[in-house]
Amino acid sequence: MCFVGSDMATADDYPGPRIIGRGGRGLGGWIWVAPGFPQSSPEELTEPSSPALEGFDDAAPDQNGSDSDSLVPTEDTPGRSSVDEPSSLSDRVGQGSPRSRVNVVGPVEIEPWLEVPTRNKVTEAACFLALHRRRPVTTEELQIALSSDGDLSETSAKSVRTYMSELRRSLGAIHLPSARGSGYRLAESVTCDWDEIKEQAARRPADIDDQIMALGEALNLVRGRPFEGTRYSWVDTELLVSEMEVTIGDIARRLGKIARTLDGMDGLLFFAGRRAVLACPYDVGLWEMALEGAAGFDADELAKTWHDAQVTLGDDADALNDLAQRLGLL
Repeated sequence: MCFVGSDMATADDYPGPRIIGRGGRGLGGWIWVAPGFPQSSPEELTEPSSPALEGFDDAAPDQNGSDSDSLVPTEDTPGRSSVDEPSSLSDRVGQGSPRSRVNVVGPVEIEPWLEVPTRNKVTEAACFLALHRRRPVTTEELQIALSSDGDLSETSAKSVRTYMSELRRSLGAIHLPSARGSGYRLAESVTCDWDEIKEQAARRPADIDDQIMALGEALNLVRGRPFEGTRYSWVDTELLVSEMEVTIGDIARRLGKIARTLDGMDGLLFFAGRRAVLACPYDVGLWEMALEGAAGFDADELAKTWHDAQVTLGDDADALNDLAQRLGLL
């Protein structure tokens, strides 16, 4: 088991730990967990000639869509096969195709914009289409979604067409084909972090290492509370935030259960709890996981996690007092 650490950010901008690599197979393998590196990349945290990096290509494109925050296994990584594992959503789009990405598990981000839209409704429309892509979305459905109270008079059909025209310019025509009377639908070249989280969570590989990486890759996509900083009426109506919080909490608990059954996995337990509270900050059970993992991982991280739990939970942090006493925090 090998861990890479760095200086933590403050509680306000703390991005959470990340799984950044894996090597070996079975119980003899290792998982690399970085507590968080808002100013650093894995290349700055590791020696290029480190034998632990053998089989990893640090120049490979990140399938999670981040700039360079993870190390991606190469095709030559021992024990890995592109044949025996299903490809990810981003893989199916095609590596050579231009792609776009809608991120909603955290502050809403569209990557990349060809030009930043002038209307917030355009970004909201992109999010709605990304989360309703099983079939084309009609103009009337968009009218209802983009109206704060579902009042169709607030958002006219003409307004919707204006928003879609601006979205096509801002996103790129290749990513939003013309409606042609059937409705609006994003192309397969547009991915969504929430789809990828669900896809990784649905995987049930037999190999324990593959389970860890699937769940870890799902949590790596969590950047904060779902739709943080926005208020979309359709998100509230469809209870999407609650659905995302429940799913992310379940992913973390599954990963935590694995970590608790294996020796030397305190860092993984810390990762599972600490990453999940970015999306579910008031889940006491997830803070317990983070504290238990930090206790065997790093004393500084334990103190910071305890401080963040108290600040976030307020009076509810009292539920953690027994654990805090056992860990020597009180």
